[in-house]
Amino acid sequence: MDLSKVLSGLSGCMVVAASLTGCIRVDGDELEPEGGSLTIALRIDHNDDPSQCFVYDVDALAVAITGEAGFVTEAVADCHDLGMTFDGLLPGRYDVEVRLLDSAGDLKSEIVRRSGVAVESGSDRVLEVDFAFDWIDA
Repeated sequence: MDLSKVLSGLSGCMVVAASLTGCIRVDGDELEPEGGSLTIALRIDHNDDPSQCFVYDVDALAVAITGEAGFVTEAVADCHDLGMTFDGLLPGRYDVEVRLLDSAGDLKSEIVRRSGVAVESGSDRVLEVDFAFDWIDA
């Protein structure tokens, strides 16, 4: 068998396989930016002990993040998780609002706001949020 025919057949198969998996890039095409993540790390009264949720009668942590384009993402997590992570965020700056909720879903604390939190491609930005005891409704 002719070696050039074998090599051209193999290269043709590789091109087809690469195109099916999205591995072909045409000059001028821009690659999609790789996402980053933002982790909210909760502390209550300078403490990262989940029992503080019980002490202050806090049931959940609610987070809203707003991107530069104005798109808002919201999530709620159990207080005992002491935080949450937002994956797949585009690189850029985000405004973040964090609040504590009681078991009825009502606001239990002051709202903590952080502006311009930078998220970079391929990294996890950790934002520590500490609710002082006097920011939580008794």
